[in-house]
Amino acid sequence: MHWQQLIKSALLGTERHPLDEQTVAALKKLGISTAGEPAEVLANAIAAFGQLRKAKIPVVEFEGDLPGATEKDALPALSRTSAHHLQLILEGKYPELLPEFLELLRKNRRMIPARLLPQLMATKDLKNSWPQIEPFIGNAGRWLLQQNPDWQQWAPLPFAEGKETEKLWETGGSAERVELLRRLRRKSPEKARSLLEQSWQQEKWTDRLAFLELLLEGLSLADEPFLESCLDDKRKEVRQLAADLLAQLPTSALGQRMYRRAMDSLGFDGHRLVVSIPDEVDEAARRDGIRPIAPEWPGGRKAGWLGQVVSRVPPEHWAHHFGMEAGEVAELFLESDWAETLAEALRLAAIRFKSAVWAEALLTVLTGYPGLAVWQNGLEELAALVRPEFLLRFATALFDRNRDFLSASRQIMPLLQAVPGTWPEDLVYLLLQQFRRFALKHNWQPWEAPHLPQMLRLMACHASLSMENVLQEDWEEVEYRNASLATAIADMREVLLFRKAVFLGFEESGVTHVY
Repeated sequence: MHWQQLIKSALLGTERHPLDEQTVAALKKLGISTAGEPAEVLANAIAAFGQLRKAKIPVVEFEGDLPGATEKDALPALSRTSAHHLQLILEGKYPELLPEFLELLRKNRRMIPARLLPQLMATKDLKNSWPQIEPFIGNAGRWLLQQNPDWQQWAPLPFAEGKETEKLWETGGSAERVELLRRLRRKSPEKARSLLEQSWQQEKWTDRLAFLELLLEGLSLADEPFLESCLDDKRKEVRQLAADLLAQLPTSALGQRMYRRAMDSLGFDGHRLVVSIPDEVDEAARRDGIRPIAPEWPGGRKAGWLGQVVSRVPPEHWAHHFGMEAGEVAELFLESDWAETLAEALRLAAIRFKSAVWAEALLTVLTGYPGLAVWQNGLEELAALVRPEFLLRFATALFDRNRDFLSASRQIMPLLQAVPGTWPEDLVYLLLQQFRRFALKHNWQPWEAPHLPQMLRLMACHASLSMENVLQEDWEEVEYRNASLATAIADMREVLLFRKAVFLGFEESGVTHVY
């Protein structure tokens, strides 16, 4: 009956056919505000009832009190234009531009509309993006976090550190206790570890494993005694995880034991790397997480032992051990008979210990070894450690060494995809020059090198906007000679125009900290 009344008012107009009292009362029961302009109330009512009818959901009368309005935010909200730009990014049209948008948000201190929070919470890299998002979700956003169980881990810690916390730890279910420990670990790592130690022996092994994973956040030497005791746990899964965590603490006893194993195994005779690997994995090594059989390390048991040990040693130790620079050590390793194993081990070690110096050294040396399997294992995590200025040196060396543009561009793509921020202008010029030279000489087809359109898009995402004209112009001959690239070039131009609109959107709202 109410639906017919709404349709009639829409057809005749709210002046000629205003909503009757019964319909207004029904809207209030559904939680729909009736305080605005009649046309606005009608539009909201039709939107709500229309969706309910399509979904075949019976209308249930709302009972209880509506939540009160949240306190006004101290910072101004995003302009409608900027909010629309953020929505387009979150809808997947320009996902690569989210980091740049969040940086603009940080510089200019604007609040994100609460209606966009669900899409923000669905982004792939939420864990890394959350520190940039959280300060700008506002009071309404923080209230929404509390309403969705899947989002509550990101909400401010609601638990006191007294008896209430201990009571929940003692009586809560597994999911509740994991959530409590996760939040407590962020706020008070020592308190979280203390609770865990008190009940550790009574926990199921699956819970012990879940709890132990949470110690990665805020991991420090204060956790070492507890983790060392976990090396003697009855379950191998728990023992392995504890060993992996201790390996991330280079000055821990396990870290030192791993260091001695590595140094005893690798030497230098003045010409080549000398590798000495034990025939068996002894009990001490097994306790430290070295598995006798490691399928992820091809080449047999000795390769598995070498890979597991070297990947758990901070790569800086090798420079001291051999008295060489990082690049020289990487070259020494890759010239050995164990190149495949050592290349992957160095990659993992640089990532584990977040060493930009060794990431850059290894990537530089790897350009001379394009056949190694490490290229297929994915270099994105390694590339994420390097500095933007390194890209220019790497790209220059790569194109100088490899005159085959398709091969060289495939090798550099993992870096281009992973390195954040604005690229050096000389790098953009170099990539454009190489790309245009190739496109004018070859009739490119999408199946031949599907990464080329992505390379153009990445240039549009990471080039300084001061280079807009350089990127936009001089494509006519390429498009004429190579029609298959026309769509990719149009996509690059579209991304550039959108980035420019994003910056202008902040400028229009009276913001000065744009560039």
